[in-house]
Amino acid sequence: MWMLSFVPDSFLLYLVNIVFYTGIVCTILGFLLRFKLLAQYQLILQVVGVAALAFGLYVKGGFEVEQQWRNRVKVMEAKVAAAEAKSKEVNVKIETQIVERVKIIKQNVVETQVKIQKEREVINKDCSVINPTARELYNLAVTNGVKDE
Repeated sequence: MWMLSFVPDSFLLYLVNIVFYTGIVCTILGFLLRFKLLAQYQLILQVVGVAALAFGLYVKGGFEVEQQWRNRVKVMEAKVAAAEAKSKEVNVKIETQIVERVKIIKQNVVETQVKIQKEREVINKDCSVINPTARELYNLAVTNGVKDE
């Protein structure tokens, strides 16, 4: 059956229609014509006609279902492509936000380090007691510059 994928769909539909319509014609000829010339072939026409009609109808139905599935696949592929495009846009926005947040965090770290350098003498003055300035700078560094109010 995989070899049929190399045959164009229009040609397959043409063959299916030939079998289907041949079955209809043979069935009609087998049941309605009673000429002396065709009387001896009546049973053969009936059997061949019904068999061809049944087979053609079955294959035609399968072909139509296959076409419906292919159309659904095309629709879903289009939806996936649209979702991928939207996903790329959202990813760019998220990456931009992350870069901005990293910049803010790095800026806060640098500012806190500068403040620690400025207050180094006060912080290191008496090591046995924690200086309030040291506590404030530590909390500022841990919270990335966000103060509780």
